[in-house]
Amino acid sequence: MHTQNMSDEQWLELEREWSEDLSKTDKIDFDISVLKDLDIIDSKIRELDEIISKVKDIIEDLIRKISKLTEDEQILCNAILKNTHVKDLVCLGNQRSRFMRYKHRLSPHRNVRSGYLDVESAVSHSLLSVVEHDTRLRRSGKNFVGRCPLHDDRSPSFYTYPESNSFYCFGCKQGGNTINYVMQKEGLDFKSAVQFINNL
Repeated sequence: MHTQNMSDEQWLELEREWSEDLSKTDKIDFDISVLKDLDIIDSKIRELDEIISKVKDIIEDLIRKISKLTEDEQILCNAILKNTHVKDLVCLGNQRSRFMRYKHRLSPHRNVRSGYLDVESAVSHSLLSVVEHDTRLRRSGKNFVGRCPLHDDRSPSFYTYPESNSFYCFGCKQGGNTINYVMQKEGLDFKSAVQFINNL
């Protein structure tokens, strides 16, 4: 990977940004290869701008129509509008903001560009394939369950969720993604955990 030339300060900045992104609810489904191409990100931002503009036009048109209704009808229609088009507009705005953050991080002037790609690669690495080396798992519906490798677990309380690539232990109350798991299991810091996963 490309992270050998990064300073400890750059790693701390990268870890802080990564942690902030985990708290965001505006998840976007895309292939990690998209993150390596600023042209694709610019294209997505333009596409979102066009959609946002159309949704704003629809909202303005509906507001004009709603203003001609009775007061009771206006209250009902405004509530419906808020829970449909306005909600969509907020979601689209959040997605655009996230792409703008990626664009900023991948700008050629930022030294953490390759490090950020390494973090994204580590996060997307199959947690299930990592955990299977540490404990025996059995299928439980869409998920997998087994004894927790993070503490002395007498009964299966450790769940992995392949759809979200995450885990949670109901015994020790630990949870997270592939990086969190490796940090806890191997006793590594963030930087070392990212490098460990990417070398698997």
